[in-house]
Amino acid sequence: MAEQEKPKITTIKLSNETKERLDKLKDYRRESYEDLLRKILGILNLARTEPEKARMILNKIHKPAFPAEKYTKVYQQEKQEKPKINLIRQRIQHK
Repeated sequence: MAEQEKPKITTIKLSNETKERLDKLKDYRRESYEDLLRKILGILNLARTEPEKARMILNKIHKPAFPAEKYTKVYQQEKQEKPKINLIRQRIQHK
């Protein structure tokens, strides 16, 4: 009887933000990241050949971690504050 080879396992580093986003895509709490990533990669591969089918699957599992409205508000606020910060920096440098 041939001995079954164990799969090689590796560790990857993720930011907490990425991990939280992955957690929100899980179908169930104890779903492994291996299974989740395989599911995501499968959808990406399907998108190449059957984009509409892939879109339907994505719409079923999509749970936005960052709602567009909230993200847009933060982006707009940063955009408005950036010139102020640059002006303050310039004043500090000229002193």
